[in-house]
Amino acid sequence: ETVAAAHGMREAVVRGSLGSLIGARFTDGRGVEDHATEVLVRSGTVTRGVAALDLLVVDMAGSVHTGRLARDENPVCITFDLVLERLP
Repeated sequence: ETVAAAHGMREAVVRGSLGSLIGARFTDGRGVEDHATEVLVRSGTVTRGVAALDLLVVDMAGSVHTGRLARDENPVCITFDLVLERLP
C-alpha cells in the first residue's frame, strides 16, 4: 500500500513478486511461527489504495502454507521484490 501510494496507484495488480517474511499471519487467523519464511505472491491487488495479497509461504522446515495475508502483521525479513501494474 505504501509503495502504491508513493507512485499514485489507487488501483493495481501485483505481478511477479517474491520475498521473505518473519513468519506469516493470514486473514483466517492461521499463522506460521518461524524466524524466516520464503513467499511467492499467487495473486494480489490494490483496490482503492488497499492491498490484498494471496501467498504461498514456505517455512524453514519446508512446509507449504497458503492464504491471504493479514494487514499490518507481516514484517519483511530480508527482501520483498514487488512489481505493480497500474490499472485505469
